[in-house]
Amino acid sequence: MLDSYEVSLSKSEKQQIQSSFPGRESQESSDAVINIARIYDQKYNIMLTKMYKKVDVTAFEGIDEPEDVNGYIGQTKYYRSIKKETSITEQEFLDIIKQQPRIVFDQVMSTINEIDKDHNGYVTKTEIEDILKLKYPEFFETRDLIPIIKRFSSIQNKILIDYKGFRDWVRLEFKNAMPERAKSVSGKR
Repeated sequence: MLDSYEVSLSKSEKQQIQSSFPGRESQESSDAVINIARIYDQKYNIMLTKMYKKVDVTAFEGIDEPEDVNGYIGQTKYYRSIKKETSITEQEFLDIIKQQPRIVFDQVMSTINEIDKDHNGYVTKTEIEDILKLKYPEFFETRDLIPIIKRFSSIQNKILIDYKGFRDWVRLEFKNAMPERAKSVSGKR
């Protein structure tokens, strides 16, 4: 087949292709027939990945947006709408998290990990917001955390949050704050 296209491959190159794209042995000759459909699938996967990276999921708000009505605490949308919530910036959010003992954030992540029953790395944005409000009630009870949390939304399902990405973002802030804390502790002595 390759001869008809004037392509020559070494024996090791042929074996490498055959092991990458399994097929079946040809009935007429000693050549193997390989399934190249995966090559085309890969092309479309790369194209989709590039498109997904360009999509800002936080910019699309609408009536038809999926939501988790009960969240972690089991309260309905009506209960949530009664509370007057004020917005919070990312920097304010991170400053509050960094000022508290790290063990509290580790407890947040432990709780989130427990509710991810299938361990796919995703929970709903309402669940994360509820857990943060339970662990940091004096700071977040009356704050709207969804705008901060939703930047970690799954592209395929905006209700789901990549909590490992969220965790890594906060941990990076803890790591960056360590030199500042060390300076402040040494300055108190």
